[in-house]
Amino acid sequence: MKKTIKENIPFIVALVLLLLAGFLYYFFIPRPDIGPNEAALTIDFGDSKRSFAGEIIEDMTVYHVLLASEEAGQLDIDFDRKEVKKINGVQINDKEWYLYLNQEKVEDSFDQVFVNPGDRIELRLE
Repeated sequence: MKKTIKENIPFIVALVLLLLAGFLYYFFIPRPDIGPNEAALTIDFGDSKRSFAGEIIEDMTVYHVLLASEEAGQLDIDFDRKEVKKINGVQINDKEWYLYLNQEKVEDSFDQVFVNPGDRIELRLE
């Protein structure tokens, strides 16, 4: 049985919203340009972001990226090999810092997550 346009409106609206969200994310979320042997780190504070890009060396881990970004970006990152506690003093009681690699949430220890050229690393306060 053929559906009428009225019956397909929820599907059409959902599709348009999904396409709009993808367009907005792709064109309006600030992401640093990265070269062929670089990776990027974005720190998302919720109301603002800081982004860095830099060259990746062999056997580099997220832990090394955080150390380098802390120094280069004049940041105060309170972290160990497993978690970020505070960045520039920012830690909200009911939120924590989470690690994402290429938009996938990562639970592994920072020194166990290897970084490859083209990777996008993100720390999000959620």
